[in-house]
Amino acid sequence: MTTHFFFLLTGISTALLWMVWILLLWRTNPVFATWTDLILVFAIFWVAVTGTLAIISLWVRVRLRPSVLLIHHVGISFRQSVLIGGLLTVSLVLLAHQLLVVWSVLGLLVLIGLIEWFFQRRRLGQQKT
Repeated sequence: MTTHFFFLLTGISTALLWMVWILLLWRTNPVFATWTDLILVFAIFWVAVTGTLAIISLWVRVRLRPSVLLIHHVGISFRQSVLIGGLLTVSLVLLAHQLLVVWSVLGLLVLIGLIEWFFQRRRLGQQKT
């Protein structure tokens, strides 16, 4: 798969997900929404944010470090996009339930930082052997 095709495929699917998410927001009444409706809204939001962040971060990484193989950029960009998308989605869920406070956001940031630290240490351990 070429870089151009990857960007095109990811961009089109992300744009479609954003359109579906906006349509769900317009069509779903939050008062009468079931759990499946809410899970669908939050899941589509997470995947759309992940796709958007993956495209942006991959584009920036390729521009800043063109000498590194693309597959290395893709893995790191996707992992960090999933983590940041999860942070935003969990924050949105907490906000919907009126539980979003400074401490919960700080706890989520610490958790994401620890997960990223784990992956960085694992990568450094593999490079030494």
